[in-house]
Amino acid sequence: MKYYELEPTRKYREIERRGLSAWNELHGEPGFDFSLRPFLDRVLPTLGFKTDRPSALEIGCGTGACCCFLAGQGFDVTGLDVAPKAIELARRFAADRGLNFTCEVADICRWNAPHPAFDLVVDGHCLECIVLDDDRQALFAAVRRTLRGDGYYVVGTTVWNPDRDYGDSHVDQNGIVSVPVANASDFEDARMIGGSWYLPNRRHLHPESLRDELNAAGFDVRCQSGGDLLCSLAR
Repeated sequence: MKYYELEPTRKYREIERRGLSAWNELHGEPGFDFSLRPFLDRVLPTLGFKTDRPSALEIGCGTGACCCFLAGQGFDVTGLDVAPKAIELARRFAADRGLNFTCEVADICRWNAPHPAFDLVVDGHCLECIVLDDDRQALFAAVRRTLRGDGYYVVGTTVWNPDRDYGDSHVDQNGIVSVPVANASDFEDARMIGGSWYLPNRRHLHPESLRDELNAAGFDVRCQSGGDLLCSLAR
């Protein structure tokens, strides 16, 4: 199992068990919502699409809150998530709201991305869970392959905060946050740190480092607010 499969598998089962509707509710936030929405509300009206029904892909769609939002805005939406339970819930919640979009179980780092298919790619806190360099490059490559030349890539990710309490996690100089793991043999990416086994869990970069990473990966950052960024393919 890849390191980034463990937490979603557990969390979406918990969401169903507790009768919740979205990841944000696990942290005491209300309702079927998502943290990237204020940024999307601000930037979407500024984007010019050449069709009345532009196509959108959400990476790490979870239970479909953002997919439902985009579908309600007139997009033809596809959602991907590595957790089967997330996709099951996304389909249920979309049907409850009378909305229709495509969603499928897929690992963005290993996805056979169509080329080019989407006017908009949205990543709401998936990137921070894709921790290792090779995996992040695979994610960026999938976005480049599937994004139309005049399309937009919107990223929302948690950035480095020196005051954040990481508890018993290990944080290295590259912003990689690793958590203790007992069953290390189940994961190909578990690593020994200080005599104990850890599993990569998050990557929290400084906003400037995040911008540099996206530029190096072939994107132009058009605007940025902390960990929320609007990008296009580099020309």
